[in-house]
Amino acid sequence: MRMIWLIYAPYIALAAVYCVDSWERGRLSRYLKPLLMPALLLAYACSAAHVDVLIVLGLALGWIGDCALMLPNERYGGKPLLIGLGAFMLGHFMYIAHFVMRMGGVVSPWLAAILAPELCLGIWLYRVLAPGLGAMKPAVVAYEVVILLMSACAFGALLSSPG
Repeated sequence: MRMIWLIYAPYIALAAVYCVDSWERGRLSRYLKPLLMPALLLAYACSAAHVDVLIVLGLALGWIGDCALMLPNERYGGKPLLIGLGAFMLGHFMYIAHFVMRMGGVVSPWLAAILAPELCLGIWLYRVLAPGLGAMKPAVVAYEVVILLMSACAFGALLSSPG
């Protein structure tokens, strides 16, 4: 194993402490959350043979989403939630574009094979969540579709060109 993975150690440590502190409802996680995406971005930039602008944009949008969701939603009339979810969704589109380009810009047969179980997972997840969603149902469906498509594209890219 190449030593390059040691570059990710600070991010992994931050993420582990963040997860434990969040689980225990501690106060440290509030300070760690805005550090996670920059730490991951730095590790990616230092370890990638070719830094892809789409991945950088996706991580930056994830950071914007994290920071927006830290703002008090009630105080700003719901805008932090909309900004946060919008940034996350745009970030997922950046990842989708990256993975499609890794597949050569075409729909891989692997992608079609992965979409079927992903669709089943999405339907199951929606059925579990639907009773408590109220007016948020359309937004949750849109967000779920984008995340599942991103996941399928990631697996498609991995399987069509490993490594």
